[in-house]
Amino acid sequence: MDRDKLVEIWKQYGKAYNVFVPDDQPMPKGEGWEHAVPEVSATGTVDPQLMKHWRLFQTSKGFLRHKYAQHGILRGPRLTFDCLVPQFQKPLKVSEMKKGKRKKGDPEEWYAGALSMLMTAEGEVGFRCKSKDCLRTHCKLNLQNPKRKKSPVDIFSLIQIFHGYRSVAKAKQVVAGEFDVRLGHFEIREIEEKTLIKRLAVPKWAIEELIQKFSGMRRQQIPNLVQDAVELVKGSQVVELKHGRVFSNYFAFLWPQINDNEILQKINGPAIRL
Repeated sequence: MDRDKLVEIWKQYGKAYNVFVPDDQPMPKGEGWEHAVPEVSATGTVDPQLMKHWRLFQTSKGFLRHKYAQHGILRGPRLTFDCLVPQFQKPLKVSEMKKGKRKKGDPEEWYAGALSMLMTAEGEVGFRCKSKDCLRTHCKLNLQNPKRKKSPVDIFSLIQIFHGYRSVAKAKQVVAGEFDVRLGHFEIREIEEKTLIKRLAVPKWAIEELIQKFSGMRRQQIPNLVQDAVELVKGSQVVELKHGRVFSNYFAFLWPQINDNEILQKINGPAIRL
């Protein structure tokens, strides 16, 4: 079949099943269609790039579907699926709820239908995240991570993200074992350094609780309100953002200077509730 026609069919499939935006599925550049599948070396190993080849797209989908069958991802034609991080990693320490109770995990909205599987312009299998509220900002795919990968990550990085492996080498072992191949070393590439913006992620529900607690506040209660507010802010998680214009349904992002400059302590009046 003509390669251009194949791309058009691919885009129509994505539109029909609502699995990706057609513009995200470009025709592979240059020799993207034709680049050879890596062969076995003299030492009996295969270049890890083999697992990224577009010819293994369906094979990779089947691998994920069967390995994580108990979690029900990629069962149908859709190429969007839930992120499995909460299935293998502990929730973030930002989940205390009212009356001292604790949530069983991070908000489900962070992970539901967050990931999509696609073919890159280089003719490789890739994965991308679209979750806007997830605060796992050290994740390679997180939209609030200034160091996130610009292009979709590969099958190795996806498994590394799921399980929280420090090294992608562990994920490589998982893939090699499933496909019964000996994979060689990864190609080392330079990582672009970017300036990070630090913010304190203060839970909005906790702020609302604090305001409600002092709804009938008298002047003599101001020191108590200030103290509680300071403790709340100090106990919040520090996150790194690409820019300061980030909005979330769950957190208010405050400058660290609110603590460093003791801003709250300097306000001596009912206006502290603002």
